[in-house]
Amino acid sequence: TIGPATYIATSSFRNDSILGGAGKFVGLSNYVTAVTDPATQQSFGVTILFVVAAVVIEMALGLALALPLSRRGR
Repeated sequence: TIGPATYIATSSFRNDSILGGAGKFVGLSNYVTAVTDPATQQSFGVTILFVVAAVVIEMALGLALALPLSRRGR
């Protein structure tokens, strides 16, 4: 598992092609492009909203199911 992780990490600093061949070194340019892209920012915001909503709903449902079950066991 260290091999693929190393390949991905080193590829993120190059302008690689899926078709093969090592691309030229571009440094943090790929990361800057990803962070400043409006579509990426929107996707990140939607993901955070989804995570928060899912956690709140799951915690509320879990608590709503756990309370009656804990009283039944006493």
